[in-house]
Amino acid sequence: MKYLKEIGSLEQSCAVICCADGRLHGENKEFHKWQGKVKPYLISIPGASKSFMSNNIAIIEHNIEHIAIFVNHNSDEELMLYIIHHSLCRAYEDFGFNSFEQEKEVQIRDMRKAKNIIQDRFSEVKKVILLWYDTEGGFFEVI
Repeated sequence: MKYLKEIGSLEQSCAVICCADGRLHGENKEFHKWQGKVKPYLISIPGASKSFMSNNIAIIEHNIEHIAIFVNHNSDEELMLYIIHHSLCRAYEDFGFNSFEQEKEVQIRDMRKAKNIIQDRFSEVKKVILLWYDTEGGFFEVI
């Protein structure tokens, strides 16, 4: 298992797709310490990549537009994107998970699918890093 502190600080030209939940980025000291002085292009969406799994093409395209803005603004640089999910996510409550492991498994599956969608659409995004935040344990894990 790899943790947040092991992957280094944020790169200058990066975007972060994360849940809108304040437990993840609003009050999280570890996230702010990792972020350092870099202010990433933050795409805050309930459930982060869950909306990429929608059957509604308009919702997916709306999220793609946010990434396109980031890519166009930084077009001459190699770009990095982080997708961050967390446990006990309210956007996933409708799944009715039986366990922490089941919730994590579904969210990791969604992050991987979103990563593929993004990399298929944007060759400029050279690296996509997936992170899982355990809200009860208070740590980030690199997927």
